[in-house]
Amino acid sequence: MLQTRFICLFLLTFIVVGSLPAQLSDTSEISLLTCRRGDDIYNMYGHTAIRITDPAVRMDQVYNYGVFSFSEPGFLMKFLRGKLLYRLEKSSYTRFTRNYIPSDRYGVAKGRSIIAQTLNLTTAEKNKIYQALETNCLPANKSYYYDFFFDNCSTRCRDLFRNELSGISYPSGSEHPHTFRTLLDVYTEVWPFTDLGQDLIVGSVADQIAGVEGEMFLPEFLQSVLDRTTLNHQPFVKETKLLLDYEDLETIRGEKPWPWPIIIFSFLLILEFLRFIQRERWSEYKWWHSLDSLWYLILGIGGLIIVFMWFGTDHLATKENLNLLWMSPIFMIYAFNRSRSLGYLLASMMIAAVLLSPMIQSLHPVVLMIIGITLLKICRHSLVARKT
Repeated sequence: MLQTRFICLFLLTFIVVGSLPAQLSDTSEISLLTCRRGDDIYNMYGHTAIRITDPAVRMDQVYNYGVFSFSEPGFLMKFLRGKLLYRLEKSSYTRFTRNYIPSDRYGVAKGRSIIAQTLNLTTAEKNKIYQALETNCLPANKSYYYDFFFDNCSTRCRDLFRNELSGISYPSGSEHPHTFRTLLDVYTEVWPFTDLGQDLIVGSVADQIAGVEGEMFLPEFLQSVLDRTTLNHQPFVKETKLLLDYEDLETIRGEKPWPWPIIIFSFLLILEFLRFIQRERWSEYKWWHSLDSLWYLILGIGGLIIVFMWFGTDHLATKENLNLLWMSPIFMIYAFNRSRSLGYLLASMMIAAVLLSPMIQSLHPVVLMIIGITLLKICRHSLVARKT
């Protein structure tokens, strides 16, 4: 029985490999597929793939650099530590598009538009791209360690074109210079809590000017850059088509909600200010002290997470994080030991974070509110302790 399975697997592999042409014909086309943002955190920035069609051999397949498996052993820890392997896989165009067509299987509509940019290539250039993709599909080459900014499905396509097409010329300047952080904000502004969490976990590397090369780590920005790219002094993109049209859903996804984090922490800041100016009266309520301890514990745990993401992972995006200065693990000690010297140390660190942020790393507006709330708490504790 086992031998029969191996024989069937061998024959199937032989049939699939044998069906692929060694060379593309003159009627073939290569397109860059840009998939709009999705409804989940892992697909909220969109996706990029390459489609090759050749009517002469009835070929229509997609090369996808963004494949990973949720069922991989230790998936969560590998993902958190930046050690999750992504891989290049190829599939039929029909199979690829199933992931972007609305379905009630999970009780939600998940339609996402797909835009195809047909590339202006000679037959020889098409075959260079095709052979490179086939080589990258080999078991020894297909897997890579994903990096959010510098090595993903979009940057792999960008580098493939640059490496295989000697006459390609990307634009020298950006239409609107962005940092990596402001590029992310284009997508996370519709997810306010995700935007806050992302700004807490992503370090100072995100505040570098991305430039044209850097912008292309996002699929829709890669699409935009290719529209301004030339190949041998000719436009690189020959034609642009909307293959799947769910722009109505894209419009809905782009609607900005209420800025709930700012609203919530503004209220907490006002409440803390009232507690500060009436500190003698509020100090009588012991349960407020427990809430203060909980606040410091949360800050301390947040600091431990930043330490882990900085030193315990391979993610370049989460290193050199200024947020560690104001959200320090030391708060876990201060939650139970409100010594004045420790309070002064923490207050100094938070003030330093604010002063350094314009030069090193942009802080989320909510972070400034959290720092204000915490400084008021520390000052109140210090003043009340002095009187007692």
